[in-house]
Amino acid sequence: MSPAAALKIMMGLSGHHLDEDLLKAFILCIGFYPVGSLVELSNNLLGLVWESNESDMKKPIVKTFYNTQYKKYYEVKLIDLADSNLSIKRGVGPFEYGIDIDAYRYQPVG
Repeated sequence: MSPAAALKIMMGLSGHHLDEDLLKAFILCIGFYPVGSLVELSNNLLGLVWESNESDMKKPIVKTFYNTQYKKYYEVKLIDLADSNLSIKRGVGPFEYGIDIDAYRYQPVG
Protein backbone atom coordinates (compact mmCIF):
# COMPACT_ATOMS: atom_id res chain seq x y z
CA MET A 1 0.00 0.00 0.00
CA SER A 2 1.30 3.45 -0.81
CA PRO A 3 1.83 5.94 2.02
CA ALA A 4 -0.86 8.20 0.55
CA ALA A 5 -3.39 5.34 0.52
CA ALA A 6 -2.57 4.53 4.14
CA LEU A 7 -2.99 8.18 5.16
CA LYS A 8 -6.33 8.33 3.36
CA ILE A 9 -7.56 5.35 5.41
CA MET A 10 -6.26 6.95 8.60
CA MET A 11 -8.05 10.21 7.77
CA GLY A 12 -11.27 8.23 7.36
CA LEU A 13 -10.78 6.85 10.86
CA SER A 14 -10.15 10.25 12.48
CA GLY A 15 -12.81 11.43 14.87
CA HIS A 16 -14.00 7.89 15.55
CA HIS A 17 -10.97 5.67 16.08
CA LEU A 18 -8.08 8.12 15.82
CA ASP A 19 -7.62 11.46 17.51
CA GLU A 20 -8.02 14.11 14.80
CA ASP A 21 -5.47 16.54 16.29
CA LEU A 22 -2.83 13.84 16.71
CA LEU A 23 -3.40 12.63 13.15
CA LYS A 24 -2.94 16.18 11.81
CA ALA A 25 0.28 16.52 13.80
CA PHE A 26 1.48 13.17 12.46
CA ILE A 27 0.78 14.19 8.85
CA LEU A 28 2.59 17.51 9.42
CA CYS A 29 5.64 15.56 10.61
CA ILE A 30 5.85 13.08 7.71
CA GLY A 31 4.06 15.02 4.98
CA PHE A 32 1.06 13.87 2.97
CA TYR A 33 3.39 12.39 0.38
CA PRO A 34 6.50 11.37 2.35
CA VAL A 35 9.89 11.88 0.73
CA GLY A 36 10.78 8.72 -1.17
CA SER A 37 7.21 7.68 -1.91
CA LEU A 38 6.22 6.85 -5.46
CA VAL A 39 3.49 8.95 -7.13
CA GLU A 40 1.80 9.23 -10.50
CA LEU A 41 1.27 12.76 -11.81
CA SER A 42 -1.67 14.11 -13.79
CA ASN A 43 0.44 13.88 -17.01
CA ASN A 44 1.03 10.13 -16.42
CA LEU A 45 4.64 10.59 -15.32
CA LEU A 46 5.78 8.43 -12.44
CA GLY A 47 8.27 9.75 -9.94
CA LEU A 48 9.65 9.83 -6.44
CA VAL A 49 8.73 12.54 -3.99
CA TRP A 50 12.07 14.30 -3.69
CA GLU A 51 11.34 17.14 -1.30
CA SER A 52 8.34 18.22 0.78
CA ASN A 53 6.61 21.55 0.48
CA GLU A 54 5.68 22.83 3.93
CA SER A 55 3.28 25.46 2.60
CA ASP A 56 1.29 22.93 0.54
CA MET A 57 1.88 19.26 1.34
CA LYS A 58 0.08 18.15 -1.80
CA LYS A 59 2.62 19.92 -4.03
CA PRO A 60 6.08 18.47 -3.34
CA ILE A 61 9.09 18.40 -5.65
CA VAL A 62 8.96 15.14 -7.64
CA LYS A 63 11.80 13.38 -9.47
CA THR A 64 10.15 11.92 -12.59
CA PHE A 65 11.54 9.11 -14.73
CA TYR A 66 8.77 6.94 -16.26
CA ASN A 67 5.57 7.42 -18.29
CA THR A 68 2.81 5.06 -17.18
CA GLN A 69 0.71 5.54 -20.33
CA TYR A 70 3.48 4.55 -22.75
CA LYS A 71 5.35 2.27 -20.31
CA LYS A 72 8.54 4.07 -21.25
CA TYR A 73 11.44 5.52 -19.27
CA TYR A 74 12.10 9.24 -19.65
CA GLU A 75 14.96 11.56 -18.83
CA VAL A 76 15.09 12.13 -15.08
CA LYS A 77 13.72 15.58 -14.20
CA LEU A 78 12.76 17.42 -11.03
CA ILE A 79 9.31 19.02 -11.13
CA ASP A 80 8.24 21.46 -8.43
CA LEU A 81 4.49 20.96 -8.32
CA ALA A 82 4.07 24.31 -6.56
CA ASP A 83 5.34 25.97 -9.76
CA SER A 84 3.50 23.67 -12.17
CA ASN A 85 -0.03 23.03 -13.38
CA LEU A 86 0.56 19.31 -12.70
CA SER A 87 -0.83 17.51 -9.67
CA ILE A 88 -0.47 14.13 -8.02
CA LYS A 89 -3.06 11.74 -9.42
CA ARG A 90 -2.35 9.01 -6.88
CA GLY A 91 0.21 7.30 -4.72
CA VAL A 92 1.63 4.16 -6.31
CA GLY A 93 2.69 0.92 -4.65
CA PRO A 94 6.39 0.18 -5.18
CA PHE A 95 5.80 -3.04 -7.17
CA GLU A 96 2.84 -1.90 -9.28
CA TYR A 97 4.99 -1.18 -12.35
CA GLY A 98 7.83 -3.58 -11.61
CA ILE A 99 10.36 -0.75 -11.41
CA ASP A 100 13.41 -0.83 -9.15
CA ILE A 101 12.92 2.60 -7.59
CA ASP A 102 16.19 2.35 -5.68
CA ALA A 103 17.97 2.90 -9.00
CA TYR A 104 16.29 6.33 -9.21
CA ARG A 105 16.81 7.43 -5.64
CA TYR A 106 20.48 8.14 -6.36
CA GLN A 107 20.47 8.85 -10.11
CA PRO A 108 21.54 12.43 -10.90
CA VAL A 109 19.04 14.77 -12.48
CA GLY A 110 19.77 15.46 -16.18
